[in-house]
Amino acid sequence: MNTAMRWEPFRNFDEFFNNFSPLFGRLPYTPALASNEPDLGWMPVTDILEGDKEFIVKLDLPEVPREAVEVLADDDTLVIKGERKLVRDKGFEVLRSEIGYGPFERRFMLPDIVDRKLIRADFRDGVLLVHLPKMEQKVVEPRKIAIS
Repeated sequence: MNTAMRWEPFRNFDEFFNNFSPLFGRLPYTPALASNEPDLGWMPVTDILEGDKEFIVKLDLPEVPREAVEVLADDDTLVIKGERKLVRDKGFEVLRSEIGYGPFERRFMLPDIVDRKLIRADFRDGVLLVHLPKMEQKVVEPRKIAIS
């Protein structure tokens, strides 16, 4: 009988570190493979895109309601925070849990060319899009300076 197995090259590392501390294996790209307990927190995966007129910060937030997300911007930082609550169906035992639950916070440095007054956010189908419009930059033509 030929059985296909999924190749998971880092699984042994995850299991090894999970034995030492509950803090290992809690990074956004490393699921807690061996744990039946809820995660201590999580960090949503993010894409940052650049177009001609704006940057877009895109966060994947499945099962996070719009009301549980907050977007803040100050002079130099964009902060996105919220929480995905753990809700277990009664009558089921957790055999494996890889989904992160709890509060999250992401911080991004804002480039100088972002117009802070025009930042806006859209939330649809579990995806948050934060639009960071670029300010129009005036092209300064070089001028010749007379030498006296």
